[in-house]
Amino acid sequence: MKMKPKKANQIDNKRRHLEQLKLNRKSPPILERKIPTKIEKPTILIVCEGENTEPSYFNQFKLSTAIIKCKGIGFNTVSLVDKTIEFKNETQYDQVWCVSTKMDLLI
Repeated sequence: MKMKPKKANQIDNKRRHLEQLKLNRKSPPILERKIPTKIEKPTILIVCEGENTEPSYFNQFKLSTAIIKCKGIGFNTVSLVDKTIEFKNETQYDQVWCVSTKMDLLI
């Protein structure tokens, strides 16, 4: 068995590569549009007990992966939960958070 010299292998590889390039050039161009892949950001509603302090605190969060909507109600804890349920039923949100300053209420 006779071995090819290294230069002959390089020439053979180059020839095969050029043939492959010619085959790729002869194929017709693809003119189909790609399917749109825009991903919608999830919307998070945060309902707070305070009217000014808590909404301004949560509005400072700048997320590139979600849209945060914060509402300050100014109601007591039980009324806050009821109002949060109303907001949830009015508009479609991906997540709804109810923020209260009292720690004795667990939902």
